[in-house]
Amino acid sequence: MTKLLSKMLLMLLLALPFVFTSCDKDDDGPTELLPKLEGVYVYGTNTVATGATDPNARMAVARLVPDQGAKVDNMPGVYGKLMHIGANSTIKIVQIVAEVPTRFGLPNGGEKKLGTEVGSANDQVVAGTLVKDGADIKIADEGLYYVYIDINTLNFIAMPVKANMIGDATPGDWDATKATQLPVVSSSKDSTVFEGTMDLKGAAGYRYRFNDGWEPFKDGNIVVMGSLGVPDYGVAWDTGINDLGLHLSNIPNKIGGPTKVRLTYIAKTASWKELKISSMDNVQLNLFGNAFLINGVQSNWDAPYELKKPTASGTKYTWTWDNVDLIEGQQFVINQDGGWAGVIVAFTGNNNTGNAFTDSKIVNAIDEGNPDANYFVKVGGKYKIELTIDGVGGARTVNITAK
Repeated sequence: MTKLLSKMLLMLLLALPFVFTSCDKDDDGPTELLPKLEGVYVYGTNTVATGATDPNARMAVARLVPDQGAKVDNMPGVYGKLMHIGANSTIKIVQIVAEVPTRFGLPNGGEKKLGTEVGSANDQVVAGTLVKDGADIKIADEGLYYVYIDINTLNFIAMPVKANMIGDATPGDWDATKATQLPVVSSSKDSTVFEGTMDLKGAAGYRYRFNDGWEPFKDGNIVVMGSLGVPDYGVAWDTGINDLGLHLSNIPNKIGGPTKVRLTYIAKTASWKELKISSMDNVQLNLFGNAFLINGVQSNWDAPYELKKPTASGTKYTWTWDNVDLIEGQQFVINQDGGWAGVIVAFTGNNNTGNAFTDSKIVNAIDEGNPDANYFVKVGGKYKIELTIDGVGGARTVNITAK
């Protein structure tokens, strides 16, 4: 049994070609396991990776802005990665080429500089030119950092990540000086959470940015992507799913009003998620179109029908219009404050329920040869119309039943 165990142990050791030992210059004994896989590795005390062989230590290539600078997605030797770094930490850098390690550090462990002086965001960063066998890099403050390394020029920047929102959905619109800050509420090796409350505009777009700039680093051909969007605005709007990432399309916001925004970075998957909780207590909606009478006169897309506030149940808000006498062959939508800003509900993009739809009494106006996807009344009569909007995610349900 002992010989069998010894053979099994030997086979296991032979099956681990991904590491080798490294010795200090003044020490003949092994001091550290290093990976064989070529690349650049960042690790250290109280960080996401305590050793170079930890999978979290390997740097990813930096995602570049594809329509700026050299107009490429990435460049050889240019790395960028988000990582949590604890207070009073020291981090090490090693490059592996053809299984040969080269260690890098910064003179005196680095120093703080203003990011705008080194091509980075408008904040204090730890930056410098890497030197072989230089001192381990010192990071004093705990938090989520974007670590940038250009191994070609040996440029190093560690930038603390501070999130904000910008866009026509936000109070400051696209004015970069008025971006809405999202303070950090927690940060650990597993995740970092940013959170803030603001008044958002509905049917509008926005982006999340790191710090007060669009790029963690920008210099000539190298322009690093530093804002979050979605792969496609239209798809995100129709599905109600904001798949956040380093994308160029803006993020849609359906619901206007006071909103708590929580943005979370998840280290295990290197991904971002958002949670928006909107309060719609004071949002007034109405029917709008030419499918009903207002004071005995048929409306002509010029006045709201029964402007009202919702009833609330948890995070769900419901507006109800009962005994609405709809006119055959005419159209309507639901919108906010009798206008075309804020919440606008047409036939598409909602969960349409009720016998008015199953019996094809109310259909998509496009299917009747009209250019816009309004609600089209195929069978006139009295109806009950209910709209429910979930304050978390913005899902909409329109329920219309014939009386």
